[in-house]
Amino acid sequence: MLNNKDDKIMELKKNQEEFLKYAKAMVNIPLEQIAKNTKSSLLQKYSKETIKSYLESPTKNESKMREVVDYLCTISPQFCRIIEYVPNMALITPFVKQKMTMYGNKNIKKKQNDFLNMCEYLDSLNIKNVSAEVLKNVFKYGIYYGIEIEGAYSTFVKRLEPNLCKIIGIGEAGYSIAFDFSYFDNNDYILENGYPQIFKKLYNDYKAGKKTLEGLKLQSKWQPIPDEITFVVKYDTTNLDYSIPPYLNVFSKLYSLEEYEALNLAKTTAENYTLIGLKIPRNNDGKVDSYAISNDMLDATTFMLDDSLPDYMGYFTTPTEIEVVKASSATDRSVDTIDRATKSMWNSVGLSETLFGVENTNSGTLEYSVKADEQQLFSVYRQIEKHYDYKLKDRFKNNFKFKLLDTTWFNIDSMINSYMSASQFSVPVAIVIPLLLGFDMSDINDLPMYQEEIF
Repeated sequence: MLNNKDDKIMELKKNQEEFLKYAKAMVNIPLEQIAKNTKSSLLQKYSKETIKSYLESPTKNESKMREVVDYLCTISPQFCRIIEYVPNMALITPFVKQKMTMYGNKNIKKKQNDFLNMCEYLDSLNIKNVSAEVLKNVFKYGIYYGIEIEGAYSTFVKRLEPNLCKIIGIGEAGYSIAFDFSYFDNNDYILENGYPQIFKKLYNDYKAGKKTLEGLKLQSKWQPIPDEITFVVKYDTTNLDYSIPPYLNVFSKLYSLEEYEALNLAKTTAENYTLIGLKIPRNNDGKVDSYAISNDMLDATTFMLDDSLPDYMGYFTTPTEIEVVKASSATDRSVDTIDRATKSMWNSVGLSETLFGVENTNSGTLEYSVKADEQQLFSVYRQIEKHYDYKLKDRFKNNFKFKLLDTTWFNIDSMINSYMSASQFSVPVAIVIPLLLGFDMSDINDLPMYQEEIF
């Protein structure tokens, strides 16, 4: 009987020694290892290797890359701020110059009528709202596909799903595109009620097996959309084969940031966790397993602890000496990398972290950073400008020239001051000043009459 008791004591001591070895080992485990237990929300669906494979074969993975962008927008507020930053600085300011030399000296009445008709037509195009939508899509997906539908009072631009469109050329009006008409195989109602009549004709061509673009090795489901109703703007104009979302390369930086945030959470959790050792007092009678408290007293104590301790605190009982065990230290420098990861994320896409509240720098540095960001916007302005310039030339026999002024919310004050100063020195730019103040071309004619006749 005694041997069995001694064996149990030896087994208990062995278990206690193993427990202490495990606890000591925990001290040496870095926080990075603890953080790995936290599953990254980014990696739940995509890995770094997956994104890399998409970027290496962009032609085959255009739609998948756009899916990644949509996913990042739902889980990462930092990514949303990146893709919205440049479009949100845009201040759309259309300006149309009438070509006086196209009329001659005897067509004063026609000049006036053409100007008024142009202003009315320009209002119907709803350029400011349409351009804002175009910019958001271009800086999110890398491209915008649309078709213009004329209504009773205005022209409506309908966005086309990028997965159903393909650029097939470029001309005076801009990009030419083909549309995948197999989309309407089970969507007759949408075809009848959501698209212009030309789409119904092209759908019938597709059903009849007409291979209009066979020279481009495209099947009959791909039918060309008339250039006069298409509106296509592309971020990267160096190739026509594919479009990559401009900021998809920030994925790896977002992943690193999330890893460090998980590391910070693991560190905080480890620091808050407390393990209490209840040392059972012994009698000094030299006997084995002779304790100064009863089992009932020990049970009562542990019962009270079970009821009162929070989740991040635990306890154990032992007759042996207790060693302090900590999983991490408050001075652990691993977490300092979060700030560096955040800055690296902004800098990786060429944006100043100051704009997003990371740190303060001098105003001169910020000003030049914003100017560099504006250049991304102005290159897209030129494509929008080309589209509307062609529409005006086509409608008014090349009597007008459309221009989109290079205005943003950051430079509008300096633009106004520059034009005001130029007009004071007799430079004929006074007509542009109302546009910089937010008025439309039609307001230039209406406001003076409104002021004189009504007020």
